[in-house]
Amino acid sequence: MSKRKESATAAANHPAPVTKTGTLKFDDDGYPGFECEIWLNPPVRLVNQFHSTEQSEEESRKLALQFFPSWNFVDAEGKAIPHTVEGCDEIPQDLMYAMVTRRLVAVSEAARPNLGMRSSRPPNRETRRAAARRNGASGTS
Repeated sequence: MSKRKESATAAANHPAPVTKTGTLKFDDDGYPGFECEIWLNPPVRLVNQFHSTEQSEEESRKLALQFFPSWNFVDAEGKAIPHTVEGCDEIPQDLMYAMVTRRLVAVSEAARPNLGMRSSRPPNRETRRAAARRNGASGTS
């Protein structure tokens, strides 16, 4: 059998990858009840595009909508912020920062191998702070 046929056969015998998602909550950031869904295992190609400086702001927002597939955010008047490119501009800056930084922590935690414990490495400062915030502590160290 040729290498190409072997590869196609091997691919046919494996299930498609699962799309992993999670939920971020922003109660501790001054946004009680605000939540967004996050995509924990996007392809590296999309992550690289998101962090590239060679794309427009609109392209970055479109990718952000993929990384954050849904949210329940409202503006100061209580009006729903739409899950659109234009809606991204209505998200408060501190909330967007919290979304991005918490997503990085969540993706890092999701990517760790399951060795029967929470992590195979000691937690870094941001992970310790995130855990402290979840547990109600100040998180400074």
